[in-house]
Amino acid sequence: MSAPFDPTSGGSAGPGDSGAPVRPKLPDSIKIASELWIVVVLGQIVAFFAQSSALAKSIRDSVHEGSAGVPADQLEFMTSTGFIVALLIGVAVVLSVLPLVFVFFTRRGHGWARVIASAMGVYVTVDLLLAFFSDRDPVWSMVPTVISGVAAIGATILLMRPESDKYCRAMAEFRKPRPVLGPPSPYPYPYPPAGYSPQPPYPPQYGPGPPQPQVPPQTPPYGDGGPVTRDDQSASDHDVAGRDNRASEATGNYSRASEATGNQTDEGRRASDQS
Repeated sequence: MSAPFDPTSGGSAGPGDSGAPVRPKLPDSIKIASELWIVVVLGQIVAFFAQSSALAKSIRDSVHEGSAGVPADQLEFMTSTGFIVALLIGVAVVLSVLPLVFVFFTRRGHGWARVIASAMGVYVTVDLLLAFFSDRDPVWSMVPTVISGVAAIGATILLMRPESDKYCRAMAEFRKPRPVLGPPSPYPYPYPPAGYSPQPPYPPQYGPGPPQPQVPPQTPPYGDGGPVTRDDQSASDHDVAGRDNRASEATGNYSRASEATGNQTDEGRRASDQS
């Protein structure tokens, strides 16, 4: 008896430590069912060729019963040994390859293949039951028929177990496409939201303007720009006082000139009135 399979532990299809999905582990029930199906196929092939003589006779009888209106050359070809052997080999290949194809897809976790393989196991089981109520020629062909039937019963039970169904569901989840993430960002900022459009680049910077004229260095108005001493400060105060006195004298001269002009204007007006 196989151990129950839990797809949420160990070989589950969830993300692993690295964030990548992990392929589910194949349960023992499907492993054993696959091995039993190999036994079923081998037993069916042996039983099929053990009855080849009876099958060839049955084919010839069927052809002769429906041979009304069939040309003689076609009838001879359809009842020839080569045609019957090729037909039996073709049927054996189909009956052996087809179940193995469904078993292969079942091991890959496809639920539809598991259901079809289980249905084929039921068909082999029913064929085993009918074999007990029919005359088999030769009789020893019942041995591989019984062996393949019993193996088919075990394989069907194992494929219908809950762990087999959980494995197929986990594989279906594992096969779902997932978005491919880019490399991690070097900055501690999240990725921009969906639909984000980057800002347009800044306009190109213009080249340097025309060269500016070189201005000779200005001589400081007072001294050579060294530290100011007390004598320098006194000379500077004296110059400022002299400029203030000259400005006051100029203002006074302008005022006396204005008064003289006004007096001359008044004398001229009186002389005009007297005349």
